[in-house]
Order: sequence, then structure tokens, then C-alpha cells
Amino acid sequence: MARILILIVLAWILYQIIKRVISNAKAQNPAQEATQNADEKMLQCAQCGCHVPESDTKVINEKIICNNPECSKVTHGD
Repeated sequence: MARILILIVLAWILYQIIKRVISNAKAQNPAQEATQNADEKMLQCAQCGCHVPESDTKVINEKIICNNPECSKVTHGD
């Protein structure tokens, strides 16, 4: 009987350790993605002057415009 209880306790401890390792691995992935995005080139919006990552910009009438709807609206009106 005591052996069964010891095995159950050991199995529970092993389960807890594995669960923590998996959760720590998942928690580290967003930090790695943020570091990769930090290397992205920053560009200045021609309309509002705000600096944004290159992936958040678009080129309209040969001008770099941010994703802000206000900036896109004004540029289309030109």
C-alpha cells in the first residue's frame, strides 16, 4: 500500500515538473518574437511624422504612410 502511495506522489511531482517546463518554454517565445521585431527598420510617416515599424507602413503616392486611418484618409484626398 505504501509503495502505491509513493508511486502516486512521484507521478504527481513528475507531472508538475513537466507542466512548469512547458509553461516556461511558452512564456519565452513572445520575448524572442519581440527581439526579432526590434530589428525591424523604423520609418517616418509622411503625413503625421510618427515613426513606425516598416511592416506597419504602406506607400501611397510615393509617400510612406502609417496604418493610422486619419493619415490614409488625408493622403487619398490629395
